[in-house]
Amino acid sequence: INIDAHPYDMEEANDLYGNVVYVNAVGMQNQGKNVMVMQGGSYVHNQRKLLYQAPYFQADYAVVDIHAQKEVQPQKKHLLDALTLGIREFDKQIFNAKMPWIIGLSGGLDSSVSCALLAYALGAKRVHGFNMATKYNRDTTISNAQKEAAALGIHYHDGSIQMLVDASRDTFLKEYGFDAQKDSTLVMENIQARARGYLLGGFAGILGGVIANNGNKVEYMLGYCTLYGDSVGALSLIGDLTKVQLFALAEELNKRFAKEVVPMNLLPVLEENKLHWEMAPSAELKEDQYDPMKWFYHDYLVDNLGRDLDVLSLMEGYLNHTLEEELMKWIKYYQLDEPQSFIEDLDWFLNTASRNGFKRLQTPPMLCVHKRSLASQIDAQMQVDRTQYEQLKQRILAM
Repeated sequence: INIDAHPYDMEEANDLYGNVVYVNAVGMQNQGKNVMVMQGGSYVHNQRKLLYQAPYFQADYAVVDIHAQKEVQPQKKHLLDALTLGIREFDKQIFNAKMPWIIGLSGGLDSSVSCALLAYALGAKRVHGFNMATKYNRDTTISNAQKEAAALGIHYHDGSIQMLVDASRDTFLKEYGFDAQKDSTLVMENIQARARGYLLGGFAGILGGVIANNGNKVEYMLGYCTLYGDSVGALSLIGDLTKVQLFALAEELNKRFAKEVVPMNLLPVLEENKLHWEMAPSAELKEDQYDPMKWFYHDYLVDNLGRDLDVLSLMEGYLNHTLEEELMKWIKYYQLDEPQSFIEDLDWFLNTASRNGFKRLQTPPMLCVHKRSLASQIDAQMQVDRTQYEQLKQRILAM
């Protein structure tokens, strides 16, 4: 008899073995920054036969005859059900299942998936979506937000924040003598993001609600977010999922709702080894801006480095031509099979992740769907010994 509190891990196989009555908890375990989902799935396994298995992510009760000869089929675990349970339990345990949830709904993929998750888990009436556009937001994303809000039936509010952004710029100049537009565009980009965080906090105060965070795992890893801007929130709903994993989750949400709630124009189409985007991912904080990530390749690195792959093994595999076929496909797609390009990209990836550890320390609690998540990593803000890395780097450049 095994009484357990085993968390959900979307990569974990369902291995049933032994003569065992296995009883697993259902619910949520809050470990500070880690919000783990207890998956349930209790079962009785005897003489190599599965005699009973409870559904995952919901409580169940059963009387099982261990002498029965009839076998049952294993239950399946679904990511969407894990996220739904996690959201419901966090909402119930922390906020008594009463408070409105406030979400910035830009019309991009991350916010569209997060909004649909909230509506699916808690019901549309408890979700308030806010579209906060500036002059850089495209008509298509604004239309996406409007259509999704209507399809879900949530409370929806839209407006322009350009006046607030301009006022912030003018305050920097007139009151403090700094021209926020003089050099890098990054200052003005962050002003826009912080204006949205500021307004979401105000909306939450007015409505007596809490903010949902929309950041994904790749953005968190690389620090592609603005502190006190798009990094605000009571809970990160998709922070343990890469952008690629969100593509599949978006399609599953549309199936569950039996209609298009997450706009399909946000999903890539892969044809003849080419990615086609109708709406390529963008923060829309400046003219013609697109996210700097190499989707699928960087998603792979974020999801696997530190779990079943380390940087030195990646470099050795590149040198020895022993990397997985799926990984090599994207290395070739982005023309990183040229050694100089591979090293330049890897340097950028590692340096960007390293210098943004301070951001990961300040992100909201994360709904975890892996046993080892970004929230469970210890981000020591210090330089590390890169002797072996530099040695392998020179060997690759000499290829």
